[in-house]
Amino acid sequence: MFFDDFLEEELLLIISLPARAGIWMSRVDDVAATDRDDKKEMIVLENVLKGLSKHPKATPFVSAVMEQTLTYKHMWEDWAQGGDTPFFRDLGHAVRLMEERLPDENTRNFKLAVMKIADAVAHAYDEHIGEGDDLREEMFLGGLTTRIMDRLNAHIDLENPEHVSAAEAEALQKLKTALKQ
Repeated sequence: MFFDDFLEEELLLIISLPARAGIWMSRVDDVAATDRDDKKEMIVLENVLKGLSKHPKATPFVSAVMEQTLTYKHMWEDWAQGGDTPFFRDLGHAVRLMEERLPDENTRNFKLAVMKIADAVAHAYDEHIGEGDDLREEMFLGGLTTRIMDRLNAHIDLENPEHVSAAEAEALQKLKTALKQ
C-alpha cells in the first residue's frame, strides 16, 4: 500500500494537510460579527473530503488520504494550530516526500486535491451577501453537496473568483504558487 512508503509521522503530516488547507482557508477572511461562515466552511470541508475520498477521478492514494483525514477529524483543530508559516512549511515538506517516494500522478493529484479543498472552502460563504439574505442561505444549504461536487469537477479559475473575498482570492493564489501548479 502507498502508506508503507512513509514513517508514521510523515504519514500523519500528509494526512493532516487536506484538513489544514481547509481550516487555513476558512481563517483567511473570517466575518468578525458571526461564526456562520466558520460553520458553513467546516461543513464544506468535511463534505469535500468525503467527495474526494470517493471521487471517480481521484487516485487510490488521494482517496486513501482523504479517508484517513476524515478518520482523524478529532485532530483537525490541533493540526491547524500555528497559521500560515507551519502550514506552508509542512505542505512543502510533504510534497517533497511524495515526489521522492510516489509516482508523479499521485503527487500531482494530491496537490490538485489540496487546491480544490481550499477553493471549495473559499466559496462556502459568500462574504458579499448580507446577514438577512435568508433565501440565499436556504439555497446554499439545500444545494451544498451538489455545489461541492460541481466545484470538484470544475477547473479552478483564480482569475475570476466568484463569491470570494479579495483576501481569499489572494490566499488561493498563494496556495497555488506554493504547490507550483
